[in-house]
Amino acid sequence: MVKNYLKSIRFVNLILLFLLFWGLLIQLESKPFFSTVNLDTILLSLSIILTTASGYLINNFFDFDSDAINGKNQFYFSKSHYLISYIIHVLLSFLFIFISDLSGAWIQLVFYCHSLVLFYSVFLQHIPIIGNLSVAILCGIVIYIPQILQTGFKWDNNFNLHECNTELLVIFSMLFTLARELIKDVEDLKGDQKTNSNTIAVAFGVRISKILIISVFFTSFLILIYSCFMTPLTINSLCFFIPTIVITGLLIFKSIKSNSRDAFTKLSKLVKIQFFTATVWLYFEVLL
Repeated sequence: MVKNYLKSIRFVNLILLFLLFWGLLIQLESKPFFSTVNLDTILLSLSIILTTASGYLINNFFDFDSDAINGKNQFYFSKSHYLISYIIHVLLSFLFIFISDLSGAWIQLVFYCHSLVLFYSVFLQHIPIIGNLSVAILCGIVIYIPQILQTGFKWDNNFNLHECNTELLVIFSMLFTLARELIKDVEDLKGDQKTNSNTIAVAFGVRISKILIISVFFTSFLILIYSCFMTPLTINSLCFFIPTIVITGLLIFKSIKSNSRDAFTKLSKLVKIQFFTATVWLYFEVLL
């Protein structure tokens, strides 16, 4: 039962998000870990995790038939269980914010995130491009929350990693989330066709999806190269740029070679490794 629940909320993804949130927060604070931790930030991080988990659950609810065809529901719950679990996660995410001392603006932000997740699941999910971009934007919002928590909304277009790592990581996260969503459309093609889901892969074919995936990875590669030249090279910056540039190059190569569902599934796992690499770097930089 617990194992099924953890699978249904994409537990590994949530752990990565949790680590990324705290890594950014500690780095922005420029303080030791235990000086950064307080009840409000713990409650906020839990609320973010629950909000993200609720997004996975409501997505499971609306994609139940398609996922069943694609063989994704054999270890999880019934459709009604997904809906009940979604409601519980939404209520808990608001509860954690309400019992904190954070301002009403944070309650509004959680409300807007839930609204966007629900709006996406009901209306946007199967609209080509728009649905994929919506998920990428949501990911960017979540990654940017530590910055808002510390300094308010302040965007900097300087791509120096030392001076502007939050903005770079937001763009980095949005692009790779967009790529992963496009990959997922190809993985789910069979079920989406049978349930009349109008994804990019269904509407325009796998070839166009591949071109878009490669384009997103190539754009990410160019941004990383540009940022590398804009950043003074130190051990810290090299520990970020070398693995991320190498993995992005590998993603481009693998995307070109991918011609089967299994190949795209492996590509999706490589994107997760890219996220993990960036997260590890955050803690490495804090320690140094």
